Amino acid sequence: PLRPPKPSPASMLYSRFLPHLTEQPDSPAYFKLSTCTLKDLPTLHGWLNDPRVDQFWQEKGTLEQHRQFIEERTADPHVLPVIGSYVNLRDQGETPEEQAVYAEIYWVKEDRLGALMPAGTVQDYDRGLHMLVGSDAHRGPHRIRAWMPSLAHYCFLDDPRTQRVICEPNEKNDKIIKYMESVGFKRHGSVQFPHKTAALMILDRNDFYELCPF
Repeated sequence: PLRPPKPSPASMLYSRFLPHLTEQPDSPAYFKLSTCTLKDLPTLHGWLNDPRVDQFWQEKGTLEQHRQFIEERTADPHVLPVIGSYVNLRDQGETPEEQAVYAEIYWVKEDRLGALMPAGTVQDYDRGLHMLVGSDAHRGPHRIRAWMPSLAHYCFLDDPRTQRVICEPNEKNDKIIKYMESVGFKRHGSVQFPHKTAALMILDRNDFYELCPF
């Protein structure tokens, strides 16, 4: 299918008020998604070299390698790299936002995942997600309720023809699979990649709007 143009670099794509975090003193009140650019290189470089992240992403490398990492994904028409950040309502823009999450939003049909799924099961407008929490300060179930539904919500808002969001976490990553199930993802078997056996997790648009904890 003909895809819409990717957003311009450094675009703010999405923001959502977080009442369940605002109730906590000194907690951020908004979660936002912006396109990832080279200005985010130092942050992403640190995250990808964190052993906790590298265990599943396997993208540890030099600053130059991670510069290429961003440039390749920015140039790839089927992938949209994004940074998820928290913004404190009280700061009113005076304090830098707190970057917390890196994600890649991609068209499944043009991705290697599409070729590995059972024949005839990939829909034209399926979106996929790769995601990581880079900031240790923003881990935990209460944060998951902010960033994971927000990423899925953006996918459904970005193109109304998208009926499913698909993820393929390592099947050994029980924690992220349970978090996905808590916001409406369902497991549909496994997919074998060269480097991992992945759980095929699918979130249906209707299930998202019925079950997602907004």
